[in-house]
Amino acid sequence: MILSPPPTPPRRPAPTPRGDEVCVFFQLHEPPQPSRIYLSWPAGKGVCDRFIVVGAHRDVVLFRMMYPIPVPGSDFDRDMHDYILYTAGDGSRGPSLHLLPSLHCTTAEFRGMLEAGRFRYSNQLLRRLVGLDIDVLRRGDVYALAELQIDRFAKAQAELHVLCSSRSDRWQVTHPDIIIHDSGLDMETFLFKWSADSVVPIGNYLCWVDYCLGGILLCNVFDDSSGLRYVPLLAKIPGMNREIHGKSWSDMYQTVGVVNEDHGVLKFVMVLQGDAQNLWLLLVSSFLPSAWLIQASYVLC
Repeated sequence: MILSPPPTPPRRPAPTPRGDEVCVFFQLHEPPQPSRIYLSWPAGKGVCDRFIVVGAHRDVVLFRMMYPIPVPGSDFDRDMHDYILYTAGDGSRGPSLHLLPSLHCTTAEFRGMLEAGRFRYSNQLLRRLVGLDIDVLRRGDVYALAELQIDRFAKAQAELHVLCSSRSDRWQVTHPDIIIHDSGLDMETFLFKWSADSVVPIGNYLCWVDYCLGGILLCNVFDDSSGLRYVPLLAKIPGMNREIHGKSWSDMYQTVGVVNEDHGVLKFVMVLQGDAQNLWLLLVSSFLPSAWLIQASYVLC
């Protein structure tokens, strides 16, 4: 793969299976005029070739590139994915693109598992393939990426994969404790049903948000001894069930965003039917927006 951030000419090839050339172009404008991202991927014309924005924070953008690879002895190709980090730079540094180390396994390891019959599509792997649990955070000249996995059947139920540019150029794995002060929370149900709908960067923290369970897990990804602190959302949509409504419904009526990053303030917004009892008639009747501020810096003291 050749990564070419304009106006810099193409860099030396990185050791990836396809050897594709990828360029990312940004056209930046002051609001309210929209800015645009342009992608040049000449070899990415296949039906299953995909390239999406996974996350962004300050001057860094995380992309996921996905493409099929042939597997000997199989009638079907399998999806492989790479993460690419774009840094806009400043007056002293130009823009750059970095191919990140594989989060799951190399292509050779992937093929080996398939040929040996040891590969299975788990729920967590499917979430990883579409980048649901990962985001990027920028602090000064340092960036960090983190992916959170929650598995109630594992010995260590929380597994955090972190790549921090100030510590290592490889993914590091930790098993942080989940810190919960809500004595009424059913921990077994929480671990079984947890499924993040979005990841929000703020300050030194990444916040994994589950709208159906009504909670946030926050972690200081620059501190390898940091735990995962559970913060309940201040309201839940009545009757919201992930098995029935899926991810699209929870995203449609709720969101968590950053209000003031310097002071660690998040805002949780929820939209309900006018009687605040259910969401079924929202599209054809009056609606009631509600919002709450979450002082993340206070919660995490």
